[in-house]
This record gives sequence, structure tokens and C-alpha cells, in this order.
Amino acid sequence: MKNKEIFLKRIEALRKSFLDDHKNLLVFNEKNIYYLTGFYGKDSSSNLLVTDEKVYLFVNFIYHEAASESVNHADTELIMDNRKNEALFGILKKEKIKEITLESGSITHADFLNIEKKLSEINIAIKTIDYPLKDMREIKDDTEIKIMRENCRLTEECIDFVKSINPGKLKEMTEAELAFRMEGFLIKKGTSSKSFDFIIANNKNSSKPHHVSGRHKIKNGIILMDFGAILQNYCSDITRTFLIEEIADSKNKKRFLEIYQIVKEAQLSALSACREGIAASELDKIARDFIAGQGYDANFDHSLGHGVGLSVHEPPFINRENNQILKESMVVTIEPGIYIPGFGGVRIEDMVIVKKNKCERLYGDSKELVIIG
Repeated sequence: MKNKEIFLKRIEALRKSFLDDHKNLLVFNEKNIYYLTGFYGKDSSSNLLVTDEKVYLFVNFIYHEAASESVNHADTELIMDNRKNEALFGILKKEKIKEITLESGSITHADFLNIEKKLSEINIAIKTIDYPLKDMREIKDDTEIKIMRENCRLTEECIDFVKSINPGKLKEMTEAELAFRMEGFLIKKGTSSKSFDFIIANNKNSSKPHHVSGRHKIKNGIILMDFGAILQNYCSDITRTFLIEEIADSKNKKRFLEIYQIVKEAQLSALSACREGIAASELDKIARDFIAGQGYDANFDHSLGHGVGLSVHEPPFINRENNQILKESMVVTIEPGIYIPGFGGVRIEDMVIVKKNKCERLYGDSKELVIIG
């Protein structure tokens, strides 16, 4: 995403919303730096200083060329800083800055103490804030939504890829091997990497919401797939629960079909209610109460969903405690589940765009149970 007007607009919005109460902001979070400048340096230890008139991006030598290619707007001055923030402190002195707000939620305590000490030595007053760009990043603009639509389209194609695999071939794979093949499919389609470690959980393993895919050989029965990709720095996230051929035991099959139907209906209820103006906690309650009403209240104990954007898990969080009101153009997941230890589980997850009177699913597949084979 190279449109310089987008980044200039974001910097001006930050100044209007933030710098009235906080003089000068020092940003450490690499995704926030990308959001404001177009430069993404993973683990680069870069810093961004935003004042009411200027923007300075401080990068190490090894990231300088990449940053110079990415930061294509005159409002940001790129400065090489190889010596533990010496260039940063030099600019602070030059600009005669007397007060600064540090993004404290994105650096280690040791690094914070070091910067705090140096700032006090040059008589700069310090404030802190954990998430200065939270409100801005929650609302996606048209460019972000376009990228995320495309990412979800590719992610859904990966579901079709799995459905096309012969069940005999599937059962020659381990969970980890299937995850590897799915990731390879998405890379070939144009994504840059996975957005998190894929969760491929077969049969009893599907009762663990964040199962670690391993050397378990895939067998007939439940296959839960929770995965996502990164496209132009934006994430996707999806969960589907399928059957591979059949569950041999008729009682276990009946139990699985029951919980699948309950989770599907709980998700559809939440999707129908998701719109601008609803509280995150209220949306969570709709799905949770439905599952509890079917006797499975003890088997659904994670959040209903979360925001997605530059991070795969970001605000707003859709849970029992968060009374935040959802706004138009937020992108969130809706992902109820039921998990029965020793048996298995079901989770169905969609990404949606919050709109004025409804939400829009970013995946177009059916909610009906898929049986592979």
C-alpha cells in the first residue's frame, strides 16, 4: 500500500485526535509505524516521532534502504540511527522538545527505563500511553477493506483446496503436513505468509481450542481447521469444521451433528445481530446464551471474536466484559464453539465488516456441514 495521501491523512488524524492532550508522540510498535508511514520493519527496533509539525522515522542501517523505498511522502523525514537512539535524542534537543508521550505498551520494561533515564537527563517530561492508535486502527478505510476482501477470497480458496483432496490422500498426512500444504497453497496464491500458526485438529484434538498441529496421523472423523494469511500486511482468519468421510460410531456421529448444528445456529444468531451500535458484550451474549440454552454452557468459554487488521487479534474484542459499541467499518470475527474433552469440538469462524444495519460476511461459503469423501 503505497498511496502517500493515505498516510498523510492518518498522521493528520492522529494530530487532531491525540496531540491536543499529548505533546509529541514516540511510537515503537512496528505495525503502528507501518500504519502511519508505509514502512514495516519486523523486529527492526525502529522509532517514529510525531510532533505537531514534523514526523521523524529512525531506522537502523540494515533497514534504511527498505524504509526509503516505503516512506514516499515528504511529511516523514527518514533518519539512520545505529547507536542506541543517539539520533533520536539529537532531534529532541534540536527541536527543543520539552514534553513527550511514549507508546509504553510496545517496548520492554528495560528499554522503557533506559529511554526514561536519558529523557530525564535532557529535562524532557514524560507521559505514557499504551495504545495511541487503537481508535484509528479499529475503523478500516476503503483501501484496507479492499486488501482484506482479497485476502479472505484467497483464504476461502484454501478451504476449496482442502475439500478437493482425496480422503485417502488426506489420511496419509499428519495434521502438521496438512497445515504445511495449506500454507504453501496460500503462498502460491500471492499471500506473503501465514497470519498465525495453523490449527489443524483431528478428532479428539479438536476439543482443544488452540491445539498445536503435530504428528498425529489424520483419520476419518472431525477435522477442525483454523488458519489465515497475510496479504500486504493485513491478516485473514477463518475456522471451519468438516468431517472426513464418516464417524463410525453412530452415537458419536449423532453427538457431533448435534453440536455442529448448535454452533452453526449460535453463529447465525450473532451474525444477524452484528451491526453498528451493538455492544461487543451484547453480541457475545447472544451466541453464548444460545449455546447455554442447549446445555453446553460449560463447553464454550472463549471470546466470541476479535478485531482483525494489521494484527490477527486486535481490538475490538468481542467478549463478556467489553461494553464497547461496535462502529461501521470495523472488521471482526464471529467464532462460537463447543468443545468436549475426550470427544472433539466444533468451531465456525467468519470475518465480517460491521455496517449500519447489518454485517457483511467476507467469506461466501455455505454453513452446511462439509463431508470430504
